[in-house]
Amino acid sequence: MGPDPKDKPCPMAVFEILRKMRPLRQIEAAELLVNANNYSVAYRGIMSAWLPEGVDGAIKLDGKGLKVDAQFSGRGEVSTAALDSLKIVAFDLAALHLAVEEKADLPAFLIHDSPREADLDGTLYARLFELVQRWEDEAGPPCFQYIVTTTTAPPKKLQNDQYVRLRMSSTPAEQRLFRMDL
Repeated sequence: MGPDPKDKPCPMAVFEILRKMRPLRQIEAAELLVNANNYSVAYRGIMSAWLPEGVDGAIKLDGKGLKVDAQFSGRGEVSTAALDSLKIVAFDLAALHLAVEEKADLPAFLIHDSPREADLDGTLYARLFELVQRWEDEAGPPCFQYIVTTTTAPPKKLQNDQYVRLRMSSTPAEQRLFRMDL
C-alpha cells in the first residue's frame, strides 16, 4: 500500500516540537495542523472564486497562531486596508464553507457587519453577494445563514424579499434595529 495522495510534506522541525509535548498536546497540535490545512484549502478556494485571477491566498499555522496571507502574482504579499478587509471576509467565508461541509465544528451561521464596503471596489463587493448566492443555489435547501449589514445595496437581482429580510436606516429611530435611540 502506497502513501495517501492527501498526505502533505511536513517539516522535520514539527516532529521535534511534537516530541517535546505531552501526548494530549501532541494530538491537539496535530489536529490544529490538519485543520489549518483544511482552512487553507477552503480559503484559497474562496479567493479564487471571489477575486480576480492572479490573487492567491494561504493560511499558515505558526507559533503565534493562524496567519492569513494574500498574494498578487508577481508582487508577493501586499498589505492595504482593502486587502486586509478581503482577507478577513474570505477567511470568514472559508469557515462558513467548512461548517456547511461539516469539516469544522462551527455553526453554519455568519454575520458581517458592514464588511468595509468602502475598501472594496463595486465589482468585488457585488461578487461577494453573488458568490454566496451561488453557494445557496448549489446547496439546494438552505443549509447556512449569512447576514450582512451594509450601507451599500447588494446587486439588483438580490434586492428582493427572498434575500433582504429587513431594511433599516439611522433615521427615523423607528427604522433602527431596536427602534430607538441608544
